[in-house]
Amino acid sequence: MMMFLTILGLVTLVPLILGIRKLAGDRWQVLASIPLHSNPDGTWEAGNFTWYGFISASAYALSVSVLWILLLALEFQFSEAVILITAVMAVVIPASRKIAQWIEGRKNTFSIGAAAFVGMILCPLLLFIVSQLELYGRPLPILEATAAFTIAYSFGEGLGRLACISFGCCYGKPVDELTGIAQRIFRQFKITYNSMETRKVQYDSGYSQRPLVAIPAITAVLCTVTGLISTALFLSGEFIFALLLSLGVTQIWRFGSEFLRSDYRGDNSISAYQWMALLGLFGAIVFVSSVSTTGVLPDLDNALTMVWQPGPILVTQGLWLFIFFFMGWSDVTSSTVSLHLCRNKVEEAV
Repeated sequence: MMMFLTILGLVTLVPLILGIRKLAGDRWQVLASIPLHSNPDGTWEAGNFTWYGFISASAYALSVSVLWILLLALEFQFSEAVILITAVMAVVIPASRKIAQWIEGRKNTFSIGAAAFVGMILCPLLLFIVSQLELYGRPLPILEATAAFTIAYSFGEGLGRLACISFGCCYGKPVDELTGIAQRIFRQFKITYNSMETRKVQYDSGYSQRPLVAIPAITAVLCTVTGLISTALFLSGEFIFALLLSLGVTQIWRFGSEFLRSDYRGDNSISAYQWMALLGLFGAIVFVSSVSTTGVLPDLDNALTMVWQPGPILVTQGLWLFIFFFMGWSDVTSSTVSLHLCRNKVEEAV
């Protein structure tokens, strides 16, 4: 187990550290520009794929990979796991856009908080329904599987926040507007964006070149570390603690951190996303108090053997591609591309 946790820690924390250090720079918003049609002057109008989409897709893929391992460790069959994962993703992915559009009044926006809230309701409900139907001839470990989903969410929330740094969304208040101890603390945990007008932090608030509370970076580290600790608890058979820790830390931090954010969260002093966090946490406490564990113990070796089969790998790859195209194609930026021939390379002698 220690070897698995060490590798998982390296896979998650190394990109986290690099992302926090680099992604606020100019080059890390647009990943690729695709020429669409030519202009009379020889240039091309192009659409953009963003690092936001690439990072979001990678966060979803890693989150689902962790979920595969934890579900398979509970002796789920591949068919059981793929039905659950597909059903949840089919709802939470569009919910991340639809709920954000409803709350913020903008067409081209996403919200991890909205997806998390829907997932918190859907996962135990879906597990209960499938278990009652006994489609596979046995009841499912509902509480244990719900813990697996909440742990996977912790990783997705953590690594997904790197996408927010890249796009300049979910940004914090200017540090110089804080007072007292808050200002002293967040002088150490700040992030400064460049002057690119294509970033949300600039076109929404004009906050480029101002030190801001590093909400996405703090969220990324806090949620990822929580995911690692919760995974250790889960693999030790402490399912209730794993569930409450992963959901408790992420949702309490979501509620508190929104008071330090400057991006638009609605017109009320307590945002809809904060209410979702509180309701989700309350629901988790009620759920844990009403559902008992089944006594199953995780079999990590079996899970690691099964997860390298073609099925889980292909499903995860397919999810990555879908998320990349769904979230990565930018509707709020465009570009102009100029193509030219490197004649010196053409005529270069062998």
